[in-house]
Amino acid sequence: MTAIVVFCVRVRADVGEAYAAASQRMEELVREQPGFLDMVGWVDPETGEEITIVQFVDDAAVKAWRDQPEHVEVRRRGHDEFYESFDISVATSVRQYEWTRTDA
Repeated sequence: MTAIVVFCVRVRADVGEAYAAASQRMEELVREQPGFLDMVGWVDPETGEEITIVQFVDDAAVKAWRDQPEHVEVRRRGHDEFYESFDISVATSVRQYEWTRTDA
């Protein structure tokens, strides 16, 4: 069963390009992480809140991502420089279904 990380963050208004660069780098890096499956994200245009959902093959892959040295450093910067607040949930998928229309 897959492991799912839901990351909700409110970014400080004054962080500008530094946050954008760090966020882009983390997206590149997580996609290279062993056990990474998929990632989607949204930004609420009214509140600026960002929500990112990342899927990994298992909890061990999530922990390896958590402990990846460059990610550890950017998390520290998040606390010190980038974030007003954040909420992270890690869950395990109980069931997963997929369906794709084939007659289109």
